Amino acid sequence: MPGITRSTKSQSLTVALVDLRKETGLSQHAFAELVGLKQSAWNRYERGTRRPDDKTLEKVFDALRLDESRRSDIRATIHGTDEPQWLAMSLPERQAQWAALRRLEDSAIRVVHHAPLLIPGVLQNSDYIRAIMESARAGLDPDEVELRVTMRIGRRDLITRKNPAQFVAVLSEAALRQCVGSVEVQISQLRYLLELADLPNIDLRAYRYNSGWHSGLDGPFILIESDEGAVVHVAVGRSGLFLHQEKDVAHYQDTVAVLIGEPCSGEEEERVAMSPEATSVLIADVIKELETTCTG
Repeated sequence: MPGITRSTKSQSLTVALVDLRKETGLSQHAFAELVGLKQSAWNRYERGTRRPDDKTLEKVFDALRLDESRRSDIRATIHGTDEPQWLAMSLPERQAQWAALRRLEDSAIRVVHHAPLLIPGVLQNSDYIRAIMESARAGLDPDEVELRVTMRIGRRDLITRKNPAQFVAVLSEAALRQCVGSVEVQISQLRYLLELADLPNIDLRAYRYNSGWHSGLDGPFILIESDEGAVVHVAVGRSGLFLHQEKDVAHYQDTVAVLIGEPCSGEEEERVAMSPEATSVLIADVIKELETTCTG
């Protein structure tokens, strides 16, 4: 599947500008008139064939009387739209990037989430999410905790909506055994995984400690495939990176093939991760071990 030709950040900017106009309920012509631009110019901004400069953006912001928070979000999205990667480090940029991730997931046909250390966000239950966000080590303000919990719960729509995306989760044995919050929270989360594994659109795979070295050990990533192509999101601490160029995306597609095999491949022995059936057995075994050794 080819990579998306237009950068993820450029797409995100286009959507942000369209949303900005739709919030007013105005047509392109009426909106352009309101903010003091020609309709042809605004049309190019919405189609992504042209990018507004800073002076034009401020003119639009002033006309709509946007608060500084909203202005910062859009400014963060516009800068660097022509770059081959989108690296987000500041809070406004990270917020814009997560919004872009949600939009991409909304149109996804298949999502592959490789999670070597923690359960993927889309598959986390509420107690597991809150245990992560409320941890003193996370260093989040109470208001930010609630925002992140709400956002993460909202991502479940990817797998529960009408016509849901195919979701492939590839986890290491370490992710299954790493207790988050408490043993009880971890057991509840693992039982939730077993429930999700029964859904027809969920493909749950795990690989054991003794799987040896493979490219998946380089770290977590999300591969999102849609009718427009494929894009990769990589989270590193409090920063995030979107990759959309074909050569970059191909590396992660190759890693997915190493982990679970090519689509429709029958060569089970070439896969690092176990089958869904064997994965469910492993999860059940971990639950039994936790119940026996940790809860007395």
